[in-house]
Amino acid sequence: TDASNAEKDITDPELLLIVAQAGAENARWNNKPEQFRFILNEVCGDAVKHDPDFWPAEAFAGRLLLEKHNRADAAEAFDKALKVNPSAVPALVGKGLLAREELDAVAAGRFADLALKTNPRHPDALRLKADTLLAEGDTAAAERQLLAAKLVNPRDEATLARLAAIAHLLRKPETVAAIEKEVLAFDAKPGVFYAELAEVLVARKQYPRAEECFKKASELRPDLSAPRAGLGLLFMQLGREPEAKVQLDAAFKADPFHVRVSNALKVLKHLAVYETFETPHFVIKYDAKADAVFAAWLGEYLEVWHAEFAKLYGAAPPGKLLVEVFATREMFSGRVLSLPGLPGAAQGASTGPLIAIPSPKVDGRAAPYNWASVARHELTHAFNLTQTGFLVPIWLTEGLAVKAERSRRFDTTLPLLRDRLAAGTAFDLDTIGRGYHNFGQPSDVMLAYHQGLLYVEYIEKTHGPEAVAKLLDAYKLGLTTGDALRRACGVEKEAFEKGYREFLRTQVKGLPRAEKVIPLAELGAAHKTDPSDPDVAARLAAEYVRRGKAAEARKLVDAALEKEKGHPNASLVKARLLQREKDTKGALVVLELAAKENPDDTRVLLALGKLAQELNE
Repeated sequence: TDASNAEKDITDPELLLIVAQAGAENARWNNKPEQFRFILNEVCGDAVKHDPDFWPAEAFAGRLLLEKHNRADAAEAFDKALKVNPSAVPALVGKGLLAREELDAVAAGRFADLALKTNPRHPDALRLKADTLLAEGDTAAAERQLLAAKLVNPRDEATLARLAAIAHLLRKPETVAAIEKEVLAFDAKPGVFYAELAEVLVARKQYPRAEECFKKASELRPDLSAPRAGLGLLFMQLGREPEAKVQLDAAFKADPFHVRVSNALKVLKHLAVYETFETPHFVIKYDAKADAVFAAWLGEYLEVWHAEFAKLYGAAPPGKLLVEVFATREMFSGRVLSLPGLPGAAQGASTGPLIAIPSPKVDGRAAPYNWASVARHELTHAFNLTQTGFLVPIWLTEGLAVKAERSRRFDTTLPLLRDRLAAGTAFDLDTIGRGYHNFGQPSDVMLAYHQGLLYVEYIEKTHGPEAVAKLLDAYKLGLTTGDALRRACGVEKEAFEKGYREFLRTQVKGLPRAEKVIPLAELGAAHKTDPSDPDVAARLAAEYVRRGKAAEARKLVDAALEKEKGHPNASLVKARLLQREKDTKGALVVLELAAKENPDDTRVLLALGKLAQELNE
């Protein structure tokens, strides 16, 4: 300001970046959110104007935007920085943080690795890597990354907060106290430390301790809006909505650019017009126009399942669980993440005290689904999370939740399991955690859910049903997976994994080998050699359909079906052709015959089920 008043405007990009950084700190400390727009548009803008290749300004702008959860603009800023310098570590870390917020943990880890390849001692990159390892449940590896970051900067409160979080997860209160003492030695009011610690604890579902840390951060530094925002969002996850609104209103007043806070307030406004009714163990909120019947059904059956699970686990969640049925997918995503973009495959979510489900009539259209399976799945999480103090690993609670569904939805993924076993890329206890978070690779997500279920089935088969309850009790004590297995099953982790691998092989034994991809020319030659082979004819017809040659494909499948009644591949191709001709009834007849002749062919059954659903049968 002094330079500008003296008509000597700063033009040095590096000095402008320092002004931007200082301005952002001033805005945070003194609740001046209007300054952020000036910093982004004027200060950072001037830095790039005076030097178009000054990528640090773009990287800083991206981090500032990401701090407010403005993902689209943050991504654009990081991409601009990387266009100038593909090895820009701050921008690579920013892309990793963005990927993590978008629930793509594998991409986040990949960006962390790229950043560390350029600078192995960059604290932000080391912390990002540690965060991805923590999400996978590998506390030992995460701690190694953080200790490396601490060597670079022993006073970095973000690093020390993560080390304290790991100590808390490992049930080491004396280590947590030692780290707190270490921080107090150089910062009399370590609000940033406690706010960072709270955020990490929320990600690990350590809600009671996270609440204490957010409150302590606000007491020490009432000038910071981040702890109030974090506390409000935490109360949302805990279903404490009246308390959440108080904190979120205050946070929004201090920082109206915080997207998650703004979205959470929109969700609360949306919920304000919902009806509410209570059962002995649940409070259910719903849109009276769309979901009165569904909510009544939920209330009745949740009580039945609550009694079943209480007997099964020997424990029940304290107090009443909050269940919310959302009329729109946008509000469902907002309730779960306070952000848009929850994957479409997600049909429910549970934080322990809260269960959120999209309406069967979401966004005004019918969404046929096995909603009993969804409710049982999420209720299992509510039990497992609360009974272990939120320390149950994801593979165990997801395995138990899938088992509770009483469905057979993973029959169709056995070929995937077979292929991944053969390739040596099936998950183990050290790697399965990342599969659940790899939304960029749907096959990884599907395999992780399937293998979690198979872990539970293997434990019950090998060590008895009571071993699961013992395992949950062991995790409640804060034990590592190796120690928990030793305590609950009397087996070392290595031997357990070896037995599990053998169990997996029995699951895929007898499955047909995956069909080799054959080029069109080779299929044509094979058909010429033996025109009576229905398998070759059906595969050639499928290739013709892909190339828009419907007439040629029709001749081939008709000949194949004449040769072999209900041939699976030929039937699938013919049904596809009939559907394109708008003859859905004819396609249904073809698939019904194929299912009759091949009752165990999952591809035929899946196609038949989808077609029947389209016909409302």
